[in-house]
Amino acid sequence: MAVGCRRFTKVIAVIATSLRVALAAGSNSTAQGLENLDQFCSKNLGTKDTDANTVVDCSCCATSHLSGDYGSQVALQYGGHLTTAIAVEAGQDVGNVPAWSLGNFVPKVACEKGDVMTCICEGKGNVRVDDPSCKIGPPCQLEAPVIEWPSTLSEGIPSQPRDQALGRVAGVKQAPVENKRQDYCLFMARPVLSSAGKPLQKRVPLGSGRCEDVNPKQCHLFYARNGPDGWRHCQSIISPKQCKAKVIKETEARENSKDIDAWGAKHAFFPGAWPVEVDADGTVIATKQPPVEVFEQYADNLPPRTFKGTPPSQPGLQSQKFSA
Repeated sequence: MAVGCRRFTKVIAVIATSLRVALAAGSNSTAQGLENLDQFCSKNLGTKDTDANTVVDCSCCATSHLSGDYGSQVALQYGGHLTTAIAVEAGQDVGNVPAWSLGNFVPKVACEKGDVMTCICEGKGNVRVDDPSCKIGPPCQLEAPVIEWPSTLSEGIPSQPRDQALGRVAGVKQAPVENKRQDYCLFMARPVLSSAGKPLQKRVPLGSGRCEDVNPKQCHLFYARNGPDGWRHCQSIISPKQCKAKVIKETEARENSKDIDAWGAKHAFFPGAWPVEVDADGTVIATKQPPVEVFEQYADNLPPRTFKGTPPSQPGLQSQKFSA
């Protein structure tokens, strides 16, 4: 399910209470049959031995994707709490790690290269933040090597391929085979214009580079070597966003969440929605933060693309879908 750029789409799955109880009690197992991990990706993480004083922070799933749109960031993160996230290594679920949720959404946490912790922006809570990316595509063949016909075949021996290659057959002019066959590495479905305005009709090899390093908008222009698997086309796909995870103190996560919830309750407020106090200068302060399910009903009132602290210009903004 795509996350609304202006509206936090209602989460239909709530994190099981038993998971939070298990974490607080220091249980070594969960309903999913995965153990709580003391260490993951070369990081020490809080469990029963440290009273869960460190947590994985995946707020990048909101902040890096919705940069400059503080209202949408708050809509996604409102109601964050201590929970557990699924830890993934080599594509396999290996355990649970203490984490701070984004509302009722808990991204997965992956480990790359043994010490690089990454948030995969899908997981518990039936929410997924998508991002375009360039990945390794189908295998391809390099163009056929040039044949030196004079040294390969004597002139006295008839050969139609030789005569065509040397231009001896009148009226026969074939396009290069690499531009016709989709399994050739140079194949490009349709020509594109370069920055200089000239048409590009063939893919370009990346050398030692990776398809993952290419801008998704330019992915169809390249092919790359994929280790022992040989050469492959690069292809653009839509997949869950990935961003760098942080390990922070639980107290810091609580303070951050407290600020986010207060800002959200203030700017999403509609008369009668939840109890508030109004200062002499008109500042609205919630006397009790509304639960996530109530807040979601008024999240459209949050201001669009604004800096933190700027009051909303108008309520009831229309939601817009995005699938980045």
